[in-house]
Amino acid sequence: MPNVQNADLFDVLHEIHLSVGHGGRNRMVAEAKKNELNRRCQVDLIDMQTNSDGDYMMILVYQDHLTKFVQLHPLQSKTAEEVSKTLLVIFCIFGSPSILQSDNGREFANRVVKNLTQVWPGLKIVYGKPRHSQVQGSVECANQDIEKMLMSWMADVNCQK
Repeated sequence: MPNVQNADLFDVLHEIHLSVGHGGRNRMVAEAKKNELNRRCQVDLIDMQTNSDGDYMMILVYQDHLTKFVQLHPLQSKTAEEVSKTLLVIFCIFGSPSILQSDNGREFANRVVKNLTQVWPGLKIVYGKPRHSQVQGSVECANQDIEKMLMSWMADVNCQK
């Protein structure tokens, strides 16, 4: 639930109550939780093998769905182990999301979650596919923007890798 002053609490709860069509407590709580920072995040990989920088061939893109905040991390490979280690670094800084989405295949995502829970036993992540094409489109659009910015920067500094 967003940060709310006590004086405004009734108004916020009333607004949520109306937005869910007088749906009761459970629907109100679910609606209020939709606006939590870091609740639903998506991880994706950009293949940079044609423009790799030494050993780094991939870029991990981690995006919070609410804020659209994106983090980039270089990877040497797209193994579940390396992705897990990188996600663990992100989680230690920002906290783990309730839902981690990936379109890299269920088996791959399950291996990543398994690796993470071995290191962080109390971690709770629900695997989730994007429900709406616009959510997936947001991440894909961010990936395209990132690639364009990198290519533009590489051209500006006359860099081949």
